Amino acid sequence: MFIRQLRRIALLAATLGLALTAGAATTRLTGTITDSMCGLHHMMKGNPAKCTRDCVKSGSHFALAVHGRVIVLQPENAAARSALSRYAARRVTLFGSYSGKIFEVSRVVKAGK
Repeated sequence: MFIRQLRRIALLAATLGLALTAGAATTRLTGTITDSMCGLHHMMKGNPAKCTRDCVKSGSHFALAVHGRVIVLQPENAAARSALSRYAARRVTLFGSYSGKIFEVSRVVKAGK
């Protein structure tokens, strides 16, 4: 009898954990689009947008510079990827969720001042 109750409690806890994970809330981040290789300091001086796009074409990931920190980005769809490229080196607000240390971007909006 006691073992059955423990199994039910364990099953309920596992189900609740999966439900909470599946319904992860959308997170909003605001910062400047960069790339994971250059981070806060671009190697190509004078044009950080071109540097970001060139680094991404060479295999780097888009990233977001926020308060001296660099967060690696993974666009969820083609529209998000296109917006990240279009807003390279600009301040944006991103909507999405974390998958480990990577932020999965679902939507990109130009940030106000």
